[in-house]
Amino acid sequence: MGVHVGLLHRDRSTESQRSIGYVGGVRDVTLGVERLDDLSADLVIDATRLLEGDDSFMYQFAVTAGGVTALTGRASIFLKRVAS
Repeated sequence: MGVHVGLLHRDRSTESQRSIGYVGGVRDVTLGVERLDDLSADLVIDATRLLEGDDSFMYQFAVTAGGVTALTGRASIFLKRVAS
């Protein structure tokens, strides 16, 4: 999700400064399995952007594998400007 935000907002970058997205926090996380590495099927990650501010975003996400819900929650993503 952090990479997604960073890529979507490349236009905010300048020659001397670029923006990167990073996860600031997660909430309402529910674990459906004890370990992800016990799942034999491929992991599928679904994320939906719920809110967008100037430099902050909120996503709802779910991780599934073979029809089993492994993880759900919400994540706050922030843009950070760094020197290029």
